[in-house]
Amino acid sequence: MKTWTLIALAVLACCAVTAAVVALLFLPVRQEITEVSTPEQPVTEEQPVPDEAAGTGIEWESDTVANLLMTSSAGWAAHMTGVEVVTVLRRPVVRVSTDIGPEQADLADEFASGIAGFASGLADDEGDPYTYCIQILSSEGDAIGMTKVTDERWALDAPPVPTGAKDLAAWLETVYGSGSAAPESWMTRIAGVHEAAGNKDAFVVIRTDLDPSSSEDQLAAQTIIDAVNSSGAAFAPGIRVVFGDGESAWESLLDGIDPYGP
Repeated sequence: MKTWTLIALAVLACCAVTAAVVALLFLPVRQEITEVSTPEQPVTEEQPVPDEAAGTGIEWESDTVANLLMTSSAGWAAHMTGVEVVTVLRRPVVRVSTDIGPEQADLADEFASGIAGFASGLADDEGDPYTYCIQILSSEGDAIGMTKVTDERWALDAPPVPTGAKDLAAWLETVYGSGSAAPESWMTRIAGVHEAAGNKDAFVVIRTDLDPSSSEDQLAAQTIIDAVNSSGAAFAPGIRVVFGDGESAWESLLDGIDPYGP
């Protein structure tokens, strides 16, 4: 009788253990595991971009034109050795470096024509053409051409037009020098701005420490000429930029036309 009692108790215990195991297998997983909160992930869908960020600024348009220039497979594109967007006279300029020598004027004209035709056909999704200013550099780094399509957004917010050398010096300092929120490096190369005494028709003279043998400094000299004309000044017939050696100089008309403006 005791033996049967022990067997029965053993069977009951075994069944109880089995039931407990089965119950554990079917218990729901703990909530804190299945409902662990994760940081919100960025939305991967394309979202509308605010006007301030893209699609309306001349900087964005210039970047877009630069990127599209690099995708061109036209014949003229084979002469490109580099494309970058740089700030010149407070505007974004697409600077295209080439393998064209400074003496290859015909090839430079052909290249400029090809690049202008390509850029003029670029437009946004709504069919509005992009604005741009493209500066072309020779294999030696000097400017050999420029093409542009600009609008009123490219105009400078600047002081009144200067009427003399003293006013011009102050105007340049305010717009491009220490008075600007983003001073441009070429301004530090100017040593003085003056008119030749005793001759009302004399050129306005810009004395600098620029090296006439440096292509980079030659580019700075051209920028200075462009900056003077961007002021709208017309108080002298021309501009003379004197290099650091005191003898070499570049001359240009003082026409008061902003080369990067609308």
